[in-house]
Amino acid sequence: MEQPLLKGESCDKEDDWRSCDHVSKTASGRVPLYPTETEEVSLEEIRSASIFSESVYPLFIHHALVSSPEADHTINQLISSQPSYNRDKQSHPSNEFGRQILDEVEIRHLLIDHVGHHFFLGGYPAKKWKIISIEDCNVYVGTLETFIEEREAIKAREPYFGGKIDGKEEGVELGLWELDLRSEFPPLFMPHKETRTKIPHSELLERCSDCEGRGEIACPMCCDQQQPGYHKPNQMSQCFACHGRGLIAHQDGSDSICKKCSGIGKLPCATCGSRGLVKCQACDGQGSFLMFSTAVTQWCTYMIFLCDLRYY
Repeated sequence: MEQPLLKGESCDKEDDWRSCDHVSKTASGRVPLYPTETEEVSLEEIRSASIFSESVYPLFIHHALVSSPEADHTINQLISSQPSYNRDKQSHPSNEFGRQILDEVEIRHLLIDHVGHHFFLGGYPAKKWKIISIEDCNVYVGTLETFIEEREAIKAREPYFGGKIDGKEEGVELGLWELDLRSEFPPLFMPHKETRTKIPHSELLERCSDCEGRGEIACPMCCDQQQPGYHKPNQMSQCFACHGRGLIAHQDGSDSICKKCSGIGKLPCATCGSRGLVKCQACDGQGSFLMFSTAVTQWCTYMIFLCDLRYY
């Protein structure tokens, strides 16, 4: 047990624990069982502790800490007693120290939820369990929030529509952690944010492999029998209205020129207009791609909850 180091022979009740310095450094690193007088950590100390380089991230990124944060998670002590649980019929549960009183329905609901999340049987067995007694305890909940930044480089491409290429000739390609993303930095402890930034001097021109740099490919409708890379223009199909005759027969025995094919008896390809070529969809008809590296940056907050029960 940790013993106080007294400055005098005794500590006045008026000074309480202020005149006592407690030994808090133990081999196990446990929290002292007695209250101690500690100095409050200011917001400036929190800000200064999280700054690793002012040249990378200045002070303004910590604008989320504008005031002393209040606890986001309320801790309700599960301290309740019912007359039917080891008590007299005349005794009544007390709301001592403003503690929350839970009835049997609420307690069973919490029990079912706990069993369902921690045991493979699910919450069904807890519906039939008989609650014999309830023990008072204090629950200490600790929350550890870790705010991290992750960067990853991926390759991307887009059709090249002309213009200047920012390649190695313009300078050395920057590394992932050399990019200045101060304008994208979110408020501290934001749940998630993702940005994509093109890395300077990483562009490269590459020919489209689908069309071999021509910007057009053979029509899949009228040139599907041709070898890859070859096409045959002026391919026609039989007119479906006149069945290739070019004339439409009438019941009185007369004929008229087919309006669908204008009397030719054949129709051009509806996909390419009998050119035999269509635009390459991969490169949007440009024949080449602009390859570049993209930095994918993610900011995430990871939370860990730790609970400690103290029975009395």
